[in-house]
Amino acid sequence: MAMVRKEDPKNVHAQLGDIFWLLVVGEAVMRKIPATVLERFLPMNDVEFLAIEHRILVNFRSLLRFTSPWGTTYYSRYKPTTEFNGKEYVVGFSKEAIKRVCERIVPYPYWMTYGGLGDVYAYLEHCQYFEPCTLGDGGVAFTFFDLCDDRRSWNYSYVENVLGVGNLEPRKGKPYYRVGYCPVVFEREFAKAKTLLLPGYAKTPECEALDKSALPPEEKARLRSMATNSEVAAHLMKMNDLSAIKWFHENAVPQVIQTDKPVFVYHLGRSRGSSPRVREPR
Repeated sequence: MAMVRKEDPKNVHAQLGDIFWLLVVGEAVMRKIPATVLERFLPMNDVEFLAIEHRILVNFRSLLRFTSPWGTTYYSRYKPTTEFNGKEYVVGFSKEAIKRVCERIVPYPYWMTYGGLGDVYAYLEHCQYFEPCTLGDGGVAFTFFDLCDDRRSWNYSYVENVLGVGNLEPRKGKPYYRVGYCPVVFEREFAKAKTLLLPGYAKTPECEALDKSALPPEEKARLRSMATNSEVAAHLMKMNDLSAIKWFHENAVPQVIQTDKPVFVYHLGRSRGSSPRVREPR
């Protein structure tokens, strides 16, 4: 792979060779563990296998947790905050919200692979930019984003099919797509996400805009199904059809933003790549 990269620096698929070698050992180990066991511990915990000379270093990491009579709140050791009614709260997630975020970032069952786990755990650990917002029923929530600047990744489809490559302005910062909205409850110093509402779900600004639009009822129903029906959405993702998201972007709230704000603690907010999210060679 190093030779190919040297001879053909523009070969984006050869550049994935280092990621492949990083994933081999971890994936081999995780395939030995029953899915029922993995589901008990993932993705609130992560493991990383690193080859160092003649040894393999195994590094375990876990989200921090706070337990109350209402359940467990999982949160990053970096303690990102968001503000509601003039007060700063540490962002936390319920187990249900975490699983929903996983489905959005790296759809099941890929987040239970070694590469996919690295992606979703790193996201939960490193994401630090959360915007407070109000839902259609008056409830409070936060909305947040994921990076979509890598041409090798499926996420770049948001740039191509929603924002438009011609509208990308590097001086404005990196592009990010809107993951969704998390309704919250307040427990001590935490704003705890209860679940995840994808753009277009009931109570979201996208749904409100769609309901108020002058579109024919059948077109409203079609766009709503494209955004909220999980089987339809999965098929559309595979086909790179983001027309519903594009409508939301142009008629409701931006689905792709560019910003220089520190969205992640680290540059990419990722510890290792997830092969299922990499584009197939054309």
